[in-house]
Amino acid sequence: MPKITAHDISTSFGRNIIERGTRYFKESRVLSCEFDEENSKLSGSVKGREETPYQTSATIKVSNKGGFIIQSHCACPVGWNCKHAVALLLAYQADTPNYNIENSYQTWFETLQGQLHKQKEPEVHSAYQGYFRLSFIKTAYDHGLQYIQVEYGSLRFLKGENVSVFVEKDLISIVDNESWMESYKWVKAEDINILQLLLAKEGRVPKLLKTTLHTENDQLALQKILATGRCFWKHLSLPLQSAGSKDLTLDWHDEDELKQLQVDLQGIENWLLVPTPQPLYIDIDSGDIGQIQSPFGREWILSFLQTPPLAKEQCQHFTQEVALLFPQKVLSNPIVYPSREISSPLKVVFSLNEKRIKGEAIFVARLCFYYAELQLDPIVLEAPERTQFMLKGEIININRDIEGEKLAAYEFEQLCLLDVYMYDPKQTKTTHLQGILAPELGGSQQFQWLSLLTAHKARLEILGWKFDLAADLALSSEKIDSIDIAISEQGNWFDLGVSIEVEGKRIELLPLLLEWLRNNENWQQNDFDILLVQGNSRPLRVKRSSIQPILSILQELGEVHSESIKLPQSHAALLAQLPDINNWIGGEHIQALANKLTTFKGIQEVQVPSSLCATLRDYQLQGLNWLLFLNEYGFSGVLADDMGLGKTVQTLAYLLYKKEHNMCTEPAIVICPTSLIGNWLNEAHKFTPTLKVLVLHGVDRHQHFDSILQYDLVITTYPLIGRDFKHLNEIVFSDLILDEAQTIKNPLAKMTKSIKQLNAKCRLCLTGTPMENHLGELWSLFDFLMPGFLGNYTTFNRVYRKGIEGEGNQQIQDWLIQKTQPFLLRRTKDEVAKELPEKTEIIHKIILPNDQRTLYESIRITMEAKVRDLLKEKGMARSRIEFLDALLKLRQACCDPRLVKLEHAKEVKSSAKLDFLMNMVSEMVEEGRRILIFSQFATMLTLIEEELIEKGIDFVKLTGQTRDRGAIIERFQSGEVPIFLISLKAGGVGLNLTAADTVIHYDPWWNPAVENQATDRAYRIGQDKPVFVYKLICEQTVEERVLALQARKQKLADSVYGKDQNVKYAPDNSDALLKLFERY
Repeated sequence: MPKITAHDISTSFGRNIIERGTRYFKESRVLSCEFDEENSKLSGSVKGREETPYQTSATIKVSNKGGFIIQSHCACPVGWNCKHAVALLLAYQADTPNYNIENSYQTWFETLQGQLHKQKEPEVHSAYQGYFRLSFIKTAYDHGLQYIQVEYGSLRFLKGENVSVFVEKDLISIVDNESWMESYKWVKAEDINILQLLLAKEGRVPKLLKTTLHTENDQLALQKILATGRCFWKHLSLPLQSAGSKDLTLDWHDEDELKQLQVDLQGIENWLLVPTPQPLYIDIDSGDIGQIQSPFGREWILSFLQTPPLAKEQCQHFTQEVALLFPQKVLSNPIVYPSREISSPLKVVFSLNEKRIKGEAIFVARLCFYYAELQLDPIVLEAPERTQFMLKGEIININRDIEGEKLAAYEFEQLCLLDVYMYDPKQTKTTHLQGILAPELGGSQQFQWLSLLTAHKARLEILGWKFDLAADLALSSEKIDSIDIAISEQGNWFDLGVSIEVEGKRIELLPLLLEWLRNNENWQQNDFDILLVQGNSRPLRVKRSSIQPILSILQELGEVHSESIKLPQSHAALLAQLPDINNWIGGEHIQALANKLTTFKGIQEVQVPSSLCATLRDYQLQGLNWLLFLNEYGFSGVLADDMGLGKTVQTLAYLLYKKEHNMCTEPAIVICPTSLIGNWLNEAHKFTPTLKVLVLHGVDRHQHFDSILQYDLVITTYPLIGRDFKHLNEIVFSDLILDEAQTIKNPLAKMTKSIKQLNAKCRLCLTGTPMENHLGELWSLFDFLMPGFLGNYTTFNRVYRKGIEGEGNQQIQDWLIQKTQPFLLRRTKDEVAKELPEKTEIIHKIILPNDQRTLYESIRITMEAKVRDLLKEKGMARSRIEFLDALLKLRQACCDPRLVKLEHAKEVKSSAKLDFLMNMVSEMVEEGRRILIFSQFATMLTLIEEELIEKGIDFVKLTGQTRDRGAIIERFQSGEVPIFLISLKAGGVGLNLTAADTVIHYDPWWNPAVENQATDRAYRIGQDKPVFVYKLICEQTVEERVLALQARKQKLADSVYGKDQNVKYAPDNSDALLKLFERY
């Protein structure tokens, strides 16, 4: 902190100011003092003469000449370099930065003693007295409010001559330099306060002999001036004094066939307006000053006083623009006019006309309100209570639709037109609401306005707007209701051309559409028609619905360098979205395929493979038909049935069908999590024993690489793909099948890239959760299945993720569903497994005891501050690891304090959730319930294991370290033990545990899909008992917010699967994630 000296203060303040500031400091008037080192600023509050302390500050900067430069500001009337600032600096100099003199009793008592024993100073007798003189500046009367001036000076009484002489003084020298303390003993302290009020508006000037009365401070100063009794009007013979308020009246008088507005003040003949915020009068005959009682403010009263005589035409204008703004009893009309009422509703009219601006022909739009024949400009909204208007010599009374007027003005503003005056300041200002489209935007005025009207006219007409467009503006376009779609088939591809014929001329639309897309990136947010430029000819207006799927294809492709586009057959489904009004040229096969992909009608129903050792349910048979349909046309897809509905058996039946019908000569390959190898092998042997199956796993797998082509099905795992890629990449498989395909949700992962490079004729994803967190995961699956189908990753993020996750755009969401639905088959248990018993979900809220709550809150407060700093410094993307670590500690504190690796956590003995679990489990076991307990924390499962051992309850446990999984599962399924402890990561997928009737999620996980997968270990085909699912949630903790996050992610997934298309996804951002750390 800077160490200021007495010399620094003396160079910035006058001697008298320093003396008075020193006195204030010694009188304990400095109430607070604090220094801001970052801004080199001293701030505090100092007690002055008023009740409220003054807020005072001083900026302290190093001087080039040594020492410091001090610049101060204060809320007192002086405003800067005052005694309060000196007192504040002295308090700071006392080396007490957090100075609080109010608490110093000793200082206070010494000051009090001084006041008690202080002798009244003898009054100084002088031949001079300070007086205030008020006068009228006639030359300023017609130019604003500053025409009543005030001066201050000395009045000397000459006794021998019985006369008085008033000499005005420089106001600045009296107040600022305080020279009166030395030279002018007749100046009173109260006069200084008055002058400070008067000078508050003047700013820094070197000299000032007079000032004017018009501000709020001036009004207060005038009250104080009158209270002194030392003031007069012009001459000493007319002293001024306070008087009562007077009523103001307005009336019209005839003067030589003119109308003159008479402004009268009750009982006063000669008076002047003092234009302070509360209008005052001066009776220049008596010297009385008082308030004016009137509904009008000072500006209106002054204007009325200056109103010239009005002729007949001016009377009508005055009535329209002024008199009708007020009630007749307050301001009557200068002439009596006939009146009538109009009951017509509001009509909004948008007009467009041409005008020369800056030497160019510019189209100018204007908005008007009409009530029958009465036309009003939107500026009338500034007087919403007004209901009377002049029209052709009549006063019209209307019932205004204020809300309708506001809406119309708002909609006009949303058109984002440029104000005419802003574009060309030389234009005459009007009260009209007008706007233009600046020529700098590009294109002709006709095309600019045609584009805007195409986008908004239909919508505004629905709101009741009328459009008055000048006939000579040539705002017309060629309306195109249908287009010609030409298809040329070439194997698994087809060429798509789009054109129209106008007046015998064929026009290819693809180049025009691409140009339109470049200028309308956010086109999905609107539904207006498309306006295409075609050289010097009239623009083409194409109906949006007739071409929307093609627009989406073009947007994903980016650039097209010919008059047609080459597309794979997988895009055929998009063409089914085109309306029937379009003309199809060729492509009968593609049209039929599009219909099959969209409705599944026409998909051949096949016979179940003869050697399949299973009875397929109806939906499983439909799934088999669908898989074979995709195979027939060389498509790939996602079998996304709910967990437990038999995706494995449907896939095996599909492979068996192909073998029996000699549809493939190469083996298929299944890539799955390591934990599911046994499940695939067992089910293949059980349901399709005629398939030759090879498992590539273990250290001896390399000896089988040369014999892969001898098998029908090869099973391997995700972790081995990187190691075995060289060998596997040499083979062209008939089918490449990914089980739990969400494993490749990260497109940047090395494993994902390797899998996408493997060679296969058909590809299939099996997953109950094709998307867990965001749409980018869905893109990764389809990029594996059909590269380019959803565009590249950048385009997908810009169009779909931004549109759906970021903006909640329903149209884009519908479009993504339409595009992916033919290649994503998903059935839920509620839809197809009606025989499944009821599943009941129960959430138990657990209150943390005091010691555990204190631990949780201490972690939350620390982590919240840490995360906020990280987000501010590094942003969300670069703070991910620290963010997750902070959340991990909070979640561990909820589960059990022993999970938290902090010293003070060891002192906490309570574990509310574990106690609740053990009480619950003990009762359930006695009732004969079979229980699965899931937790993400293997350490937590160990703590639960210790409690079960202590209570003598049998159990089995499955974690990532478990080796003999089959034996452990059999012990539970056979009924040997009642409880199965399972790590969510190790046992959340691939297990069939239908012996269980109870599922307990000890701690919630971010993704509802992961929890649902875990639950479906018990709730799946084969389950014959009602299943109860319990979620243990600590109240008023991060766990409650995790539940809310789960709900949002589930809504996003449902919307993409088409289950709940009306749900708009609310995206997570850094602010939303920070709420996880906020206190309840």
